[in-house]
Amino acid sequence: MSDDDSNLFSTFLNESNASDIEKIMYQKKQKYKDMARSLADECNKKNLDMENYFHKRLESFQKKTICQKCKEFKDKSAETSIKYLQALKEISRLKKKNYELQFKNDYYTKKYL
Repeated sequence: MSDDDSNLFSTFLNESNASDIEKIMYQKKQKYKDMARSLADECNKKNLDMENYFHKRLESFQKKTICQKCKEFKDKSAETSIKYLQALKEISRLKKKNYELQFKNDYYTKKYL
């Protein structure tokens, strides 16, 4: 093999390796997003307090994915899923608050009208 051929071959290997790594990272991110979505569906089916449920799941997930010594993520794609779980927790908190306000408004509307 000439130098040009070996350079071309090494470039090909590097490019294909990079795309494989990107595919793997994308699949891991999708896995974590799908997991968070399935948790939300599970909460809706069981009528659970979603805010509390997501808080517990978030804590357990952080223990699994964050190294306790260095406080760094063991898996960088886990950072995305933690942000997603935090967002779901916040959304569920706001929905709960909105529902409570709506319930109070309905109660007072019926009581005084």
